[in-house]
Amino acid sequence: MTRRELERAVSETTGDDLAVIHQRGFELIDLSPPLADDELLDLYLDWDAL
Repeated sequence: MTRRELERAVSETTGDDLAVIHQRGFELIDLSPPLADDELLDLYLDWDAL
């Protein structure tokens, strides 16, 4: 979902003007848990070791 699609959906649900919704700054948030330290190490590449 793009930001524009989100703003349009909020506007339609609340009945507020799209410009008002845009000014209020609605945005999607990521609810996935952050990576653990060991998962970050899996992403690490040591060029000197290669």
